[in-house]
Amino acid sequence: MNLVELCEPLFNYICRLNRLTRTGQSTDYEAVRAEVKDLLGRMADAAKKSEGLAAQYKRVELSLVFFIDSMIAESGFTFAAKWNQHRLAYERNELAGDEKFFDIVDEALTQPGRDADERLAVYYTCIGLGFTGWYQAQPEYLRKKMKQIASRIGDFVDNDEKSLVTPDAYQHTDTNNLPLALGESVVPLVLLMFGLLMLVIGFNIYLFKRSSAELSRTLTIIEAHDQGRPAPAVAQP
Repeated sequence: MNLVELCEPLFNYICRLNRLTRTGQSTDYEAVRAEVKDLLGRMADAAKKSEGLAAQYKRVELSLVFFIDSMIAESGFTFAAKWNQHRLAYERNELAGDEKFFDIVDEALTQPGRDADERLAVYYTCIGLGFTGWYQAQPEYLRKKMKQIASRIGDFVDNDEKSLVTPDAYQHTDTNNLPLALGESVVPLVLLMFGLLMLVIGFNIYLFKRSSAELSRTLTIIEAHDQGRPAPAVAQP
């Protein structure tokens, strides 16, 4: 297990919370706080199984706390304001971390090596999921920062925009183009065209009869007028 895989459950949880807000659903402040702390605890325990992973997790844990606080405090949940007043970072004698998060990112960018790249992959994911911190009104800065990070994390994050999000789902999927049987695709079209043709013919017959009746009435009136007779009443079509 690497650092990105260790943090994946947390990222999935934040995505689930985001889906709840987008669909107008809500959840309980205490429940979310307990679940987040439980996730962080389980991640720390899992990291302890490897000395290297434990050291890496310790270096990103505070950034993850900043990320969690920001995503929930700025969410659409009814308890967002309450979370903002009681951020997890405050329990660690830290401020909101809106600026410190990016200081940590910049520090990692100056450090060579695979360990720094691995941590950058975690920071990249945080920004990609919506963390803006101090730079909320500066999207160009965020894009530039993500581009800087992206050049370092190819071994940990798939940057191929055309890649499948869930490739396992396609392993047993027949991607061949399976056209419908000729009869199934042509017959409905033929019936539709025939119906339209009948409609047009019927409408033309109606217009012809109406025009003929009007012409006959007009000729009768003219003939009566020429002969000095009153125009006979002619039934309207």
